[in-house]
Amino acid sequence: MVRKYVAIKINSIIFIFFIIAALPVVSAAEESFPFTDVNPDASYAAALAEQYEIGLIGGMGDGTFRPQERVTYAMLAQILCNVTDGYDPADWTSREAYFNPDVIETWYESPAGFVSQYDLIETENWTDTVVCSDTIRAFYRLGLRTEMIGEEELSSYGIDPSEIYDSEKDLKNAEIWAFSEGILREGEYKPDAPVTRAELSELLARVWPLMDDHRKITRICLIDSSEITSIRIQNGNTGESVRYSDPQIISEAVGYLNDFRCSVKQPLRPGGGYGYNLSLYTRDSEWIYSFTFFGAIQGMEMYRPQTDMFGQIYESTELVFPEDWFDTMIQQGR
Repeated sequence: MVRKYVAIKINSIIFIFFIIAALPVVSAAEESFPFTDVNPDASYAAALAEQYEIGLIGGMGDGTFRPQERVTYAMLAQILCNVTDGYDPADWTSREAYFNPDVIETWYESPAGFVSQYDLIETENWTDTVVCSDTIRAFYRLGLRTEMIGEEELSSYGIDPSEIYDSEKDLKNAEIWAFSEGILREGEYKPDAPVTRAELSELLARVWPLMDDHRKITRICLIDSSEITSIRIQNGNTGESVRYSDPQIISEAVGYLNDFRCSVKQPLRPGGGYGYNLSLYTRDSEWIYSFTFFGAIQGMEMYRPQTDMFGQIYESTELVFPEDWFDTMIQQGR
């Protein structure tokens, strides 16, 4: 009797062991993965998780991504906005709602307006399915409009500089650019094929690093010199300042500001004073911009009235202004 009981007990333990062993093992990666319907081992899964984390792409609002569903022009417009920070995402209820077809009438108006303004997408129906060629062309046009793609870079790929902005040839140019950068690969490009969400994530994984690298060198100013009627230049060490209303000098100063490209953006380091200050004024003597320059004029802080003066400092390996420009202007204006 005892033997029989022991045998039953041991058999029960063995049975329970096999039941537990047969249960699926959930890894830490699977637990943290944002979408329940995407295999974490899928070729695009790691890139998708990163894209979701930094806000480039969203899900359906129910924990799914639906990777095999086709992308619409409205969805692509949202992605382009996310890449460029083209509008304030706080306007929308949640990031997951970006891709939710149940609220499509409430969310795509702003991204569609943004991409239309910059001629990134051509469509008469934002709910139509996107094809691969239109996706590549949209990324290409985005790169041109935001200066993430340079003319010298395209010329090195054999694209005629006079045809870079030719709308009739931009698909051909977009394909040359995409193949040259490894965004498109031989044998997998089907221009008229619909794009799924998984495929869009894979394309975005190849495009984003290129654009993110270019975002690190960005234009800070885009000022219309015709709106500026005077400028004030001040030496931060001596306090001496001069004011100019000469259109030629104003145009020269604004030109230097517009040409400046920032390679590093970081919080302003307190203390230490500044080298020079340049302020811009409109017709009614309203101060609209002020720029403070540090060191060898390779860094500047930009701020506007009624804002925090201690904001970001923009630095570059290049000089914003010629080294003796400020001293020359102050001497001439005495």
